[in-house]
Amino acid sequence: VNPANNRGDAVSIVRLEGPNLSVEGEMNDGQQHGFTLHCDPNKDELPDALVGRQLTDDSWVKTVNQENGRVITALGKGFNVMVQEMPIEKACLRLKSEYGWGGAFAIKLQNVFGDKLTESTFSIEACPNPDDVCTSSGQSRSFTFDRMEFDTAETYIFPF
Repeated sequence: VNPANNRGDAVSIVRLEGPNLSVEGEMNDGQQHGFTLHCDPNKDELPDALVGRQLTDDSWVKTVNQENGRVITALGKGFNVMVQEMPIEKACLRLKSEYGWGGAFAIKLQNVFGDKLTESTFSIEACPNPDDVCTSSGQSRSFTFDRMEFDTAETYIFPF
C-alpha cells in the first residue's frame, strides 16, 4: 500500500455512450460528483461544459459536485494541490479567454450576487515526499461585510 495515496475511498465510473462521455462517482469525502460531455462542445450544458476548462488562476475545472451543483477545480504547485469548490457563476467569470469566456459562459450581471463571487470551499493537499503520508486541510471561506472595516481600509481588492 502506497502511504502517499491521499485519495481515500474515492471512486469514479467512466462511460462512453454514443457521442457522450459521462463520469460519475464518489469523492473522498463521500459526496457525489459527475458530469456529461458531448463530443461537440457546443452541445454541452452548464455546469458540465466547464469541466476541462482553465480559470484565470491557472486551476482546471475537474468535475461537478452533484449534491450542490458547484464545480470543483484543482491547481497543482509542486507537491501541493489546491482543490476549490465554487458556484458556476464564479467559474464562468474566471474562465481564461481561450477556454470560452463569454458566449455560452456569459453571466448576466443581474444574476450575480456577492455570495456567488466570494463564497468558496477549498482544501490544500500536501505531499512533499512520496514516502510520507499526505496531509489535507479543508477550509470553508465565508466573507461577511464589515462596514467599519471597509470604511477604514486604504486598499480595496475585489476578487473574481
